[in-house]
Amino acid sequence: MNKLKEAVVTSPAIRPIDLTSKAEVGLCVDTSYKAVGFYIYQVDEKDPTKRYYVRFGSITMNEREARFSQPKRELYGLLRALKACQYWLIGIRNLVVETDAQYIKGMLSNPGMGPNATINQWIEDILMFHFTLRHVKGSTFPADGLSRRDPQPGDEIHPDLKDYELEDHGPLKFEVAEGTSTLPKEIDEFKNKIDSRGGYMYTLATSIDDFTVELEDARSHEQELRDLYLAQENTDETICQFLKATPLIPDLEYKFDPNKREDYPEKQWTSSGLAQDERLPHVRTWLRNVRYRPEGLNDKQYLTFKQYCRNFFLDKEGRLYRRSTEGDHPLVVDKEH
Repeated sequence: MNKLKEAVVTSPAIRPIDLTSKAEVGLCVDTSYKAVGFYIYQVDEKDPTKRYYVRFGSITMNEREARFSQPKRELYGLLRALKACQYWLIGIRNLVVETDAQYIKGMLSNPGMGPNATINQWIEDILMFHFTLRHVKGSTFPADGLSRRDPQPGDEIHPDLKDYELEDHGPLKFEVAEGTSTLPKEIDEFKNKIDSRGGYMYTLATSIDDFTVELEDARSHEQELRDLYLAQENTDETICQFLKATPLIPDLEYKFDPNKREDYPEKQWTSSGLAQDERLPHVRTWLRNVRYRPEGLNDKQYLTFKQYCRNFFLDKEGRLYRRSTEGDHPLVVDKEH
């Protein structure tokens, strides 16, 4: 009890960030299946070993979030902490985010390589903040206690994640904290474990051999249906009809010429259709670089543009496809065809 009393008496009071100081500002984040724990501090400008604490917080997980895989949960926790502290962190140019970056560093260094659109959206939103990522050993992390608590009456209510716009700050900066020996993993080592509870998977065939198994299964199923039908002994009478006709061969003028470009019938298109055609080159550019922003768009228009771009994707050969919930993604053909 005496130690507790002494800690209460000697503990420094929280204080606001000194925006005139060039001292480092830190956000410490730790995520467990129970909650996201975080706190903000500022280093003393004269004594870097001394810290002044600004804010403490904890966001509890619901049942669905608690079932996230560890990589997905840590990425989600970092975004929730950044969003919750956005009011205090906007404008801070010397921000350092301290967390166990075993999985986070690989994901943030490879935007667009997440397993689905949700993960890519979280990565994209995190990179809108300007900070240096510092890898800290999880077992010695002070924010660990804030992430191990259950929901309590009177807890601060944090809004759900929503789209928001911030300035783009370029590639991620990264460093390893002193005393941390375990380095973060490369994304290829764990990307299939980020979100392993998906409902389905689709792959792109690259050769005829990829269809061998499917063709054999289809033929086997067709033969089973044929045998079942013949076993019923109620086949219909077959009537053969023969037609005598001279096959017509198209003239050479209809032969396909790859160098010939047909006129694009723009008169048949609505103004909305023409606008979508003009937008497609920008969509291609954004899919190659998610930081691309077309000129002349305000924040609201840019948000709408990004949401539209997520309806498409590029394959390995750079061909543009429109996403389909049925899995049969249609190919987008350019105006010149």
